[in-house]
Amino acid sequence: MKEIFEKMVEKGVIFPGSVIGVDLLESLFNLKRTADDFVWKKLALKERIKLDGYFVTDKGCDEGSFLILKTEDMADYADKKLVKNRNSNEKIALILKAADISSLDEEQKKKHNFAQEKAAECASSMSLALLKSEVW
Repeated sequence: MKEIFEKMVEKGVIFPGSVIGVDLLESLFNLKRTADDFVWKKLALKERIKLDGYFVTDKGCDEGSFLILKTEDMADYADKKLVKNRNSNEKIALILKAADISSLDEEQKKKHNFAQEKAAECASSMSLALLKSEVW
């Protein structure tokens, strides 16, 4: 993936707001979009691009393509992801709290309670961080 990423940098296609089209990906991967490996290579490339400080999304793109978010859109995107993660952690904590653990042995109960506390703690700390952020 390193070589493909470097080719993209040389071509000047890695920048905020850039749409990485499926035709470009097919030529870089030397694969048709219908090939099994295409999806995996695309996912690996997206992860590599993220390592350079970009968010990427398929939302609003043609099938097989993706967008590198504009810098001014990154905070809103991150905020939405953080809220989603917080909500997910809250759900996990509530589900674990509501579960009947009376049939579990002591070790399993400890493990269960620890997972519940960890999920609640994550949701709580994310809420605090969101409240302190400039976005809110």
